[in-house]
Amino acid sequence: MEKEYFTLSEILDTPNTLETVVEKINLVENIASRIIDLRPERIYYIGCGSSYYAASGALTPLLLEKFPFHAYSIPASEFLFYHSGNIGNNVVIAFSRSGTTREVIEAVKIAKKNRYTTIGISCNENSELVKIADSAIVIDNCSEKSFVMTKSFTALQFTGLLLSLKMINLIEKDDVVENIVKEASKLPKFIFQALDDIDKCRILAKETINDKNFIFLGTTLTYPLAMEASLKFIEMTYSLSEPFHILEFRHGPLALAERKNDISIIMLLANDSSYKNSLKLLKEIKEKGFKVFEISNSGNVIKGVRVSWEGNNYYLPIIYAPLIHATVYYRAILKGYNPDRPEHLRKVVEDF
Repeated sequence: MEKEYFTLSEILDTPNTLETVVEKINLVENIASRIIDLRPERIYYIGCGSSYYAASGALTPLLLEKFPFHAYSIPASEFLFYHSGNIGNNVVIAFSRSGTTREVIEAVKIAKKNRYTTIGISCNENSELVKIADSAIVIDNCSEKSFVMTKSFTALQFTGLLLSLKMINLIEKDDVVENIVKEASKLPKFIFQALDDIDKCRILAKETINDKNFIFLGTTLTYPLAMEASLKFIEMTYSLSEPFHILEFRHGPLALAERKNDISIIMLLANDSSYKNSLKLLKEIKEKGFKVFEISNSGNVIKGVRVSWEGNNYYLPIIYAPLIHATVYYRAILKGYNPDRPEHLRKVVEDF
């Protein structure tokens, strides 16, 4: 009988965790209102590792054109190295599962010293981040026994995305954005149903079990998840993995066709304006001999995992994330690795 690790139960618990985020929508709106009232010059979305990718997904570039201020998503360490000298009416939104990650804490401390307003988003209500930030959103049912982030990643990104959407709607009332926010309540049930068909993730893991290298391709919407997926394949299965924006794969990486026999390409597709060109690339790289798999909300998925989501595409990374996490979980156990405790990793990095 296959041993069940904490990681799997935490992935399967993702819908319940997202439900607790939906229940905090009033708090999210209150914090969004405080930020908008400040009329900041800059907002920095920061984090480390998976939390940084969650921050990046919360600030999808599709939202930037709607902000009347400059907004950036950067690793907390890069904020410390290059941005912490800015003084003035700025905001830092810090993402951290533990709330104790050292680079994040130091970044928030410097930001406060420079008169920034600081917002913490964490899974730990007793953490240093929650205590020192000017405001905080603590996600219930978000802590994990495993070292790697799974449901916490999805919850952090979901919370940050809702915060971004609420800010946009407060700047200028927008029925489209308001409807996107309303759709958030549908996600927990939908993801629960998607995970009910988790065997597709096991099949994808089996079909790529002998490959040593992975490439994840994403668009503006899904590229932060491509970064997260690559990190998970590195953390949990010690496989080399790299993300690219979808059509950027043609600009150099296509040379990897010389090593196509030990590379799997997983495309994180959105059924939107990018889809036609994404399919052209898919056909091209298949003709080069690569093994290609899709995770998509299109009805045309040939090999991979299809999701039937027909709501707004902003939520696709939230929906795809548990499927990615389940795939890498099954790859880890099929290869005999412990997905709860990857070698050489610490659950929290508390030194700097």
